[in-house]
Amino acid sequence: SVDELGNEIVKNLALVGVGHISIVDMDQIEHTNLARCVFFRSGDEGKYKSDALAAAAKAMNPDVETVAYSHDGTGVKNFQLIKFLESKGYFVYADTYINTIFINKEFWQNH
Repeated sequence: SVDELGNEIVKNLALVGVGHISIVDMDQIEHTNLARCVFFRSGDEGKYKSDALAAAAKAMNPDVETVAYSHDGTGVKNFQLIKFLESKGYFVYADTYINTIFINKEFWQNH
């Protein structure tokens, strides 16, 4: 998830030069996110959180590869999510119990 803690995690990973950061979030940026999330700006309202955060982290450290996975109109792009989960050395942060259950379900159903 890409709320306050997710923003801080991605910021810190980018600052230390982690080579690849994959960001998964299906939500769009709302006005209330602007005051709480270090990377979101007023022009980002309505954009997908993962897209805005990936772009901001890349701008902060061009040596870091960022990939955003967001909503595709019918739900999470399962293929992209599974590829993300199968990658070596991944880090998963989920902001809610429901998101954690969803990620685990998608991962185990495809293994």
